[in-house]
Amino acid sequence: ILMYLATRTSRGKQILQLLESYRNAGGQPRNRVVLSLGMRELDKARGKLIAQVTDAELYCRPLLLLIPTDVVEEANEIVGAIRRRGTWAPIGERKQPTEENDADNQPRTRVTGLACLA
Repeated sequence: ILMYLATRTSRGKQILQLLESYRNAGGQPRNRVVLSLGMRELDKARGKLIAQVTDAELYCRPLLLLIPTDVVEEANEIVGAIRRRGTWAPIGERKQPTEENDADNQPRTRVTGLACLA
């Protein structure tokens, strides 16, 4: 499992997204969008560090690198947004959904009670 930042085109605009790569049950590589960060410009090296710190925080893994404080702060903002959204769960972990309705009155699954996301 690896998180990374990538730019996608949506309606003619460049959108920065945090993606997570993994392998499905059949061993095939897959990606899923963790969070769309909107229209931002980001240096590739800085983006890689932000993604590494975010991945380490969400999966409760130690990060054995010295990371600049401003990068850690930006990664923590992203982690906070992911936690507030409440729909992300670690790959392979069972979700404990609760039903809510979104603005269109459609049911939406919100994940609660994740192990290390307190």
